[in-house]
Amino acid sequence: MHHGLHEMPPRDTVGIVLHKKDYRESDCIVTFYSPDIGKTAGVAFGAKRSRKRFPNCLDLLCKSRFSYVARADSELVRLERCDLIDSYPALRDQEKTLAYAAYLLDIVFQFTAMGDPNPGLFQLLDSALQWLNSNKPENQVARIFEVRTLSLLGYRLELEKCTICGKALSGTQFAQFNVANGGIVCSTCSQEEKRRLSRGTIRALQFIQTHPLEALPRLNLTPLNVRESGKVLRDFFIGLLHKQLRTMNYIDRLEEEENR
Repeated sequence: MHHGLHEMPPRDTVGIVLHKKDYRESDCIVTFYSPDIGKTAGVAFGAKRSRKRFPNCLDLLCKSRFSYVARADSELVRLERCDLIDSYPALRDQEKTLAYAAYLLDIVFQFTAMGDPNPGLFQLLDSALQWLNSNKPENQVARIFEVRTLSLLGYRLELEKCTICGKALSGTQFAQFNVANGGIVCSTCSQEEKRRLSRGTIRALQFIQTHPLEALPRLNLTPLNVRESGKVLRDFFIGLLHKQLRTMNYIDRLEEEENR
C-alpha cells in the first residue's frame, strides 16, 4: 500500500522542546509540548544536514512553530519544517538558571502523557521560562511552577483547611504538610516537626494557587517561604513520581556549592 494514501496534510502548532536525541546518522527525534496536541514526539529527517528546514529551532527549551504530518502507522509525527519563536536566550547564560529551566522541562516531560493537551500547562511553562529569562529568582519561579502544575494536573493542594479534621486554619497557626493527603494538617492533629509550614509560607502558597498567572511575578517569597515550601513540594512530587528527578539532584549540587 502506498504510504501517501493514509497520510494527512501538514498541520502547524507551537511547541516548547522538552527533549532531543540524535537518531540514525542525520536525523533527530524531538519531544515538544504544545497547547493543542500536548506532548508530542516528532522525527526530523535530515535535521543535521538541513539548516534550511530546521534552523536552530529543535534545541532544548526552544519555543518553535512546528509544521508536522501525523502518520497513521506511528506514534511519531514527521516534522516538515520548524521556525524559532523564542529561545529565552538570557536564561542560558548561567548554569544555575539553565538547570532550573531544565527542571521545569523535566516536570512537564515526566508528568504528562503523550497527546494529552493542557493549554494552561503550556502557558505556565512559557511564562516561567520568560520569568527566568528576565532574571526572576530561580527558586521563586520553581515554587510557583510546582504549585500551579499540581493544580493543572489535578493534584491541587489543600491549603485552606486541615485534611484530617477539616477545620480552617486560624490566624497565626502553623501547620504540617501531609504528603499522603496532599495538603495541610493543623497543629492539633499532628505534632510532627518534619514538614512544618509557617503561616507566612501557607499564605504565599495560597496566593500562588489562587491568583492569575500575571500577578505571580510580583510575589516576593522570603528565604524561609522558599525553603519550607521547597521541601514539602519536593516530597510531594517524589511521592507522585515514585522517583527522584535527575534535574532536582543537579540543582541540589549547584546550591550546595553556592552555599559552601
